[in-house]
Amino acid sequence: MLASLCWSELLAARAVHGATSFSVLSAAEAVEIVALSSTVLPETETPGAEQAGAVHFIDAALAGFDRDQAAVYRQGLADVASRSREMFPPATRFSGLSEIQRTAVLKSIEKTEFFEKLRTHTILAYFGNPQFGWKLLGRDPAMHFEPPFGFYDGKGKA
Repeated sequence: MLASLCWSELLAARAVHGATSFSVLSAAEAVEIVALSSTVLPETETPGAEQAGAVHFIDAALAGFDRDQAAVYRQGLADVASRSREMFPPATRFSGLSEIQRTAVLKSIEKTEFFEKLRTHTILAYFGNPQFGWKLLGRDPAMHFEPPFGFYDGKGKA
């Protein structure tokens, strides 16, 4: 439910501010989050995390209901970059690795708080998205509530 509510707000904000703006993540961090979330939930015969806009959901979560997790993400991204360099020299960042290398790096961090948060946010982003995950779950997007325009006062006089 929370993911659905967040997606409603996120989709509305993206329409106003554009799909490329981020509240918490830098452009470089966003590139790494796209690579990480796409490794967690890759594109197959169905769209993956990147196509579902998981990075925008994660940014919105870190700006909103999970704002206290921004430090976990920043430390996790630094750790992933360090492990990528150590495990696959001369790599400088996770997004530059092959699929097999990315999977190996993720396996090396799968017990960390960062990975748990990343995986949770990626899954919430995907399955909470009315355009992608709802269809896979068989949820009818027509049942998605959109408030009407204007202010409604049930106690007001006509």
